[in-house]
Amino acid sequence: SCMEVCPTGATAQRDDGIVTIDKDECMGCKYCMMACPYGARYSVESWESYFPDGLPLSPYEEFTKQRWTEDSGVGVATKCDFCLDRLGTDKQPACVASCPANARTFGDLDDLESEVSILIRRHRGTVLNPEIGNMPKVYYLAPR
Repeated sequence: SCMEVCPTGATAQRDDGIVTIDKDECMGCKYCMMACPYGARYSVESWESYFPDGLPLSPYEEFTKQRWTEDSGVGVATKCDFCLDRLGTDKQPACVASCPANARTFGDLDDLESEVSILIRRHRGTVLNPEIGNMPKVYYLAPR
């Protein structure tokens, strides 16, 4: 839905299924945010620290400050990209790697023997809003 309304083509789907936004192509119209049936898109209007001025920034804040100020991500649409920078180094997305309850799994849905494919089959995995026809790749598992 979001790709269809993007007037600049900034929203695209990679061969592996991950939908990305090219922030250099995005003009900030926010059409994709309105069209997203998952509420997964947002825009950072200005970068602000979690902490008062004068306190040292955490490594995460240093990263986000650079991303939203120096890299000019302010004012354009954005969404989770499954930490593409981490995937390129064979690391898991940060939310998966840091989840203390191991409640998140990331993997190759095309590999029927992958952990993620097995979990989806075993726990009746479903997607949000299947009736729309977007064929999302994020699954939610039934309670055990």
